[in-house]
Amino acid sequence: LGIVLLAIGIVGMEFYQVETQQNINRGETMIVSSSVAGTYELTYQGLEMAPSQPGIEITQATLTVSQNGRVVGEIKPYQEFFVRQQQPMTIPDIHRNFMSELYVIIAGWEADGSSATFKAYINPFINWLWLGGLVLIFGTLVAAWPSPEPVRRRSRAKSKTGAATQSA
Repeated sequence: LGIVLLAIGIVGMEFYQVETQQNINRGETMIVSSSVAGTYELTYQGLEMAPSQPGIEITQATLTVSQNGRVVGEIKPYQEFFVRQQQPMTIPDIHRNFMSELYVIIAGWEADGSSATFKAYINPFINWLWLGGLVLIFGTLVAAWPSPEPVRRRSRAKSKTGAATQSA
């Protein structure tokens, strides 16, 4: 069963993954559609500088996530910029449900935050991959668990003369 779930997860990820990149203005919506996972609408709310440690600047976007017309949450992908090394590091945010994951990265933005570019990925059946791995691990543990020792019971056996004797 674990192998079957793993296979479904891998096939779903490889053949049904959807990737979209789009620049949107504040208040506008980016649509990402998958034949398996449905349609996600990402509405850009704005950009802000988030609090961080000294030497790190964090720019964070806020998007409202709707699926098939119903608001299901909010995601906040961000980018850390390490001032001393002059290196950016992009951190995605992920919205999960049983059938899929919506993975969003901020790819760029205007200095005033009026617009930003996002990459969005829908990974259908990815959670089946994780579930299959857990089932496989659990099944392996059950199979490897030692069998209980058989309990020896004392029984009375009759001797050839008909008298009862004890045996181990």
